[in-house]
Amino acid sequence: ITDLVKPYNIDIYPNPTNENFTLEADFGKLVKVTLILTDVTGREVMQPEVIDDVSSIRRSFTIGHLGAGIYSVQLVTNEGVATKRLVKR
Repeated sequence: ITDLVKPYNIDIYPNPTNENFTLEADFGKLVKVTLILTDVTGREVMQPEVIDDVSSIRRSFTIGHLGAGIYSVQLVTNEGVATKRLVKR
């Protein structure tokens, strides 16, 4: 598995957050991407979202129902996985 954080421009804000966050990613070419949110144990806490043929994405999420802690936002493409940390207060 290749770590793709550096080749792609990925931003999560606000981070830390209490309720909502926005994910922006620029892939620089068309890709199929799966968005996954996991807790520190690796358990998926959101239904994975598959997006076909995009070169960039911007999505807002509400996580007020989740407990405080550290989460991982994963963007999975055919080239590998990009992971960014998200802190929920």
